[in-house]
Amino acid sequence: MGKKARKKRSGHQAPYSPPEPTTPEQGRESAPDCLEPSDSRLTNLLVLVGAAILLAAAAFTTPVPPQNSGAAQLVRNAASAAAVCVLLWLLVGYYWQSIPRYTPTLVLTLGSGILLALLGLCPEWAQLPMRGIGERLWGFPIAFGAPIAGAALWSGRSQRSIVIAGLGCCLLIVGLLQPHAHITDLRLAIAHHIYPWNGHVSAGAAGLLLLAVFGLCSTVISAYRAESSFPRVAGLMLLAYLPAWCILHYEISGHPHIASAFILILGASLWLTVGLRGLLHDVPKWTREWLPLILEATGVIAVLFLWILLKSFTWRWSTTDENIYFYGATLLADGTLPYRDFFFAHPPMHLIVPAIIFKVFGFSLTTAKLIPVTATIGSALISYSIMRGMIGRLAAFFTLGSFLFAMELLQASTNLNGVNLAAFWLIAGTALFLRRKPLLAGIVLGLAVSTGIYALAGALALLAMAPFSTRNRALRLTSGFLCTLVLINGGFWYLGGDQFIEGVYGFHLLKAKKPLVGVFLKTLYHHTPLYLGMLLAPVVGAWLRFRNIPMLFESMEPEAKGSFFSPMKLYSEPGLGTIKILWLQGLALLVQLALVNELYSFYFVIAFPFAAAALGYTVAGIISACAYEFRMLATHARTSLWWGTALLPIAFASWVPLAAEANWVFSRSGSPHTTSQKNASGEMVTRRTRPPAKGVNPEFLIAGEKRHYRWIPPAALEELSGPIVKALFWRDHRLRMAMTPGYRHYLWQKSLYFDALPEIAAYVAQNSAPNETVAGNSLVAPAVALASKRRIAAHFVDTNAKRFKTGITDLDTFFSSVCDDNLRYLITSPSGYFNDRMVQSLPTVRRFFRPAKHFPSPMNKFTRAGRAPWGVTLWEVKPSKNPKDKRCAWVTPERQQSPRRRTNRRTSGGGKPVK
Repeated sequence: MGKKARKKRSGHQAPYSPPEPTTPEQGRESAPDCLEPSDSRLTNLLVLVGAAILLAAAAFTTPVPPQNSGAAQLVRNAASAAAVCVLLWLLVGYYWQSIPRYTPTLVLTLGSGILLALLGLCPEWAQLPMRGIGERLWGFPIAFGAPIAGAALWSGRSQRSIVIAGLGCCLLIVGLLQPHAHITDLRLAIAHHIYPWNGHVSAGAAGLLLLAVFGLCSTVISAYRAESSFPRVAGLMLLAYLPAWCILHYEISGHPHIASAFILILGASLWLTVGLRGLLHDVPKWTREWLPLILEATGVIAVLFLWILLKSFTWRWSTTDENIYFYGATLLADGTLPYRDFFFAHPPMHLIVPAIIFKVFGFSLTTAKLIPVTATIGSALISYSIMRGMIGRLAAFFTLGSFLFAMELLQASTNLNGVNLAAFWLIAGTALFLRRKPLLAGIVLGLAVSTGIYALAGALALLAMAPFSTRNRALRLTSGFLCTLVLINGGFWYLGGDQFIEGVYGFHLLKAKKPLVGVFLKTLYHHTPLYLGMLLAPVVGAWLRFRNIPMLFESMEPEAKGSFFSPMKLYSEPGLGTIKILWLQGLALLVQLALVNELYSFYFVIAFPFAAAALGYTVAGIISACAYEFRMLATHARTSLWWGTALLPIAFASWVPLAAEANWVFSRSGSPHTTSQKNASGEMVTRRTRPPAKGVNPEFLIAGEKRHYRWIPPAALEELSGPIVKALFWRDHRLRMAMTPGYRHYLWQKSLYFDALPEIAAYVAQNSAPNETVAGNSLVAPAVALASKRRIAAHFVDTNAKRFKTGITDLDTFFSSVCDDNLRYLITSPSGYFNDRMVQSLPTVRRFFRPAKHFPSPMNKFTRAGRAPWGVTLWEVKPSKNPKDKRCAWVTPERQQSPRRRTNRRTSGGGKPVK
C-alpha cells in the first residue's frame, strides 16, 4: 500500500478505531496476552463455567430479604434463563461449527444485563457498599463501573481497553465523590458511609474508592509502560471486589442469602470479562456491525419498559382537572360544541383529539389515560430520532432517559391536561422542518398552538430561524402554520362567538398576577440537570468544536466557515446547528412562561423535549471529550489543554449544590443562623434556620423530620411492576428538607387515587333516575357523572374558582342553570371551589338541599394523623311539596352587617376614655 493510500485510509477510519501499528509504541497493542482470544476452546470453557455458576444460584434456595423478595427472584430467574440460553447456543454452535465465534457478544450482553439487574434491583440483597446515596445515578448502578474497569484492565492494554477502563473508573469515582445534599449539609457520597454500623460499610466504601483511584492510575500507567503488570493486577482487584465484599459481609452478618448474591456476581463478572476481552482484541465483522444496534435497542427498550412500569401506578381515577377534559371530550364526541354549548378555557385541539378517539373506541379510563401516555412516548421517540440522526446514539439515549424520567413529565403524562399533546405537536413540527418538510411542519406547529397557547413561543422561534435556511422553506412553513391556526381557531370562533375569545384568551388575561419565583425555584430544584444541561450545552459545543473532538462512536462533522454564533450555521452544520435550534426553542419557551399571569409547574413540560436534547448533548459531549483524552493518552498525544475537558464534568457535577441551593431558597429567606435547643430526651440539638420566606414552602421549620409513605400496589402489571419499581424507585419515607429524587415524589403523589368513586357512582346510579343530573365540584363531579352514566346539569363542567372570581360567570347563573336541568345531586369536596364550607354559607343550599351521604376517600389525599380522611359529600335536592314548583332556585344572600370594630381606648389621668 502506497503512502497516499495509507493517508487516505487513515483519514476515513472511525474516530475511535485503533490506528495501524506503525511504531513500537503502537505495536504493543497487538502483543499477545496470557489468554489468547482466538482460542475458542478456552473461551467456551470459561463461558461454560460461568453458566454453571449462574445455574448454581438458581439451585441455591436461600431466603431473600422480604423488602425485595420479588426483585431478587426476578434476577435469579433471569440469570438461570440466560445460562440455559448460552448452553443451548454452544450446543447448536458445536453442531454447525460457526456460531460460537459470536459467543463473546452474547455473553457480554447477558453478563452486563445480569449485573445491572443485580446491582440496580437488589442493592440491599448483599448490603453492597454502594447502597444508599451512591447506589444509583439516575437509576444507573454506580457499582457497575468496578467490573467494567476491571474487565477492561485485565483484558489488555489496547486503546479500546484504556478508554473503557478509564470511563469505568471515572463512573465509579463520580458515584463515590458526587456531592450529596442532606437537609442543609453538603458532603461527598463517600462521607455518607463513614457513619454506619461497626465501620464495615465505611471500610468497604473507602476500599472501593481506593481501588477506583488505583484503577485510574493503572490506566494512565498502561498508556506508557507496555511491560507493566500493574494494570492487570488492578483489574483483577476491581473484578474481585464485589464478590469479596459478599464473602466479608457473610462472615460479619451470617445472612445465608449473601451466598446467592456472591454466585450471581461471580458468574456474571466472568461472562463480562470473557466477552469484553474477546471484543477488545478481535472484533468480528458481525459484532462490529450489529453490537452497537443491539446495545442501542436494548437500552431504548429498557428505558421505555421502566417508564411504562412507573406509569402502571397511575391507571386509576384521580381528582384533577383531567376529569373536566374527559367529560368535555365526550360531549364533543356526541356533537356538543365547546364555547357555544359549554365553557372551555383552552384551545379546541385539546378536546378534538380525545373526542375523535372516544368517537371511534368509546370512552373508558384506559383509553383516556392512553392519550397522554402515547403522546409522551411519541415526543420521546421523536426527540430520540432527531438526536440520533443529527448528533449520535449516545446523545440520543441520554435525551430519551432525561426526558422520560423528569419529575414533572412523569406527573403530567398521567393526566389529559393538554401539555403532552402540545409538546408532541411542537417537537414533531420541529422534526419535520429539520427533515425538509416545511409545509407539513407548519401544519403541525399550528396544531401545537391550537392545543396549548404555551407552545406559541417555540413555534415562533422556529419561524424566526427558518429564513436562515431558504426563503422557500420559510414561506411554506409560515403559510402552513398560519392557515392551520386560522382554520381551526377561526372555525370555532365563528361557531362559538365571543365565548371562544372569552374562554381561550380573556379568561387567562383576567387572572390575577401571581409571583412566579416559587414555581421556578421548585421546578429548578426537581429538574436541575435539565436546566444546567441547557446552560452548558453551548459551552460543550464550543469546546468540542475548538478541540475537534467528535461524538463517541461518530465521525467528526466538518466545520463551516464563519463564527460559531453565526445564524447561517444553523443549517450548514446539521449536527451542531440542530442543537442550536432546539436550544433556542427551549429558551424561548422558558421566557414565555416567565411572562404569564399564573404559572403551574406542569407548564414546563412543553420545554422538556428541547431541554432534554440539550442535556443529552451535554452529557454525551462530556463523555466523548473524556474518552478522547484517554485515547490521546494511550497514543502519547496528550496536549496541555486536557484540563479544559477535566473542568466539564466538574461543572456539570455542580447541579447537586445548585439543586440544594434552589431547595434552600425555595424554603427559606434571609441569612441563616444557628440555634440550640433541648429535645424530648434532654439532649442539646443544633439547628440552622432562616427567617421564613413569604408564600413559599415552610418545611425548614421541621427540617430532618421523617415523613412516611404507604406502599400502594400498581393498578396494572402488578406481578412485574411491583417488585421492579419497589426495588429501583420506591422508598417508604423521606426527610424534610432533604434532596429527594423526582421519581420518588411522583410515586408518592400519583400512586394515590380516587378510591371512593365506585361507591359514589353506584349510590348515584341507584338513587337517581336516568334523566336526573349532577353538578358541583369540577374535580369530582365529571368523574362521578361518567362513572354513573349521568349528565352534568346544564353542561356546567368547569366550576373552577377562577371562573367565578374573574367574573366570567357567577353563582346566580350557575344555580339558575343547573336547577332548570333536573338537578338531583350537588357534589362537594374539601379541595376546589364547591366545598362544604362554601355551599353551607349559601341560602340556596340551606333552603333547597340536604346532605345525602358523605363518602370518605382515604387513598385520594395525604392526611395528617388524627384528621378525618379526604371525602366527597352529596347534597340532594329536597323534594318539593308542589310538583309544579321548581326543584331549586337561586336565593340572593342577604347583606350581612360587618361586626363593630372595637376601638382601643386608654384613659387619661382623669379617668375619661380617650379615643
